[in-house]
Amino acid sequence: MENKTSKYFKYAIGEIILVVIGILIALQINNWNESRNTNNLSITYLNTIKKDLIADTTTFEAGISRFKKSLIVQDDILNIEKVNTLPIDSLFKVIAIETVFHSARIYQINNSTFSKLTNSGFVESKNFNDIFIDINEYYTEEYNTWLEYLEWDKENGMNPNKPEYLLGLYEKIDFLQFEKKTNTKSNQSINKEYELVFREYLKSTYFRNGAWNTNKQMKTMLERMKHQKNVASEMIEKINTELNK
Repeated sequence: MENKTSKYFKYAIGEIILVVIGILIALQINNWNESRNTNNLSITYLNTIKKDLIADTTTFEAGISRFKKSLIVQDDILNIEKVNTLPIDSLFKVIAIETVFHSARIYQINNSTFSKLTNSGFVESKNFNDIFIDINEYYTEEYNTWLEYLEWDKENGMNPNKPEYLLGLYEKIDFLQFEKKTNTKSNQSINKEYELVFREYLKSTYFRNGAWNTNKQMKTMLERMKHQKNVASEMIEKINTELNK
């Protein structure tokens, strides 16, 4: 009986040990699976964020190109000698039709993937912890700073098309007629009085001071866009480095 009891006891202990080992193995396999899934999901997020960043660089490249062209034209408008000699139709199109005094509001950072990531409560794989810290800084510090620049640009920019800027001309120029005549192949039919008034408006202290202030502001925005493009490009390189490890 003692031998049977001893054997049974040893058998029971062995069974318990096997069960415990089985549980530990199952937990380990589950942890491996979770870790693998988290790692794969991290890679998916990194690739999607990289696409957003590439879109950002394209957006800012377009903004940089447009601002550079606008600033060149602004230099002509702020040059009194050129205002006196440039064709009136060219001057009118620049100011009243194809304005070169514009904001940067259409150039936005795409944070859709990052917002989805943070709202889901996602915790990245330990393998990518450092790069996700960098990404978090980009979409908090850089994103919020750019929004502040856009708000400043919106509040202080000049739009020559707005009635308040053209108020002094409304009683002297029929803009509908002026536009029609400037769109013709020959601008000889433009009322000389209209032409004189418009050129004097572009040379006025009122217009030049507003244009000068916006010119400075747009140069500041241009430099910030260059910075934003560079930062996004650097982030893309960091992600590529992590993905290629």
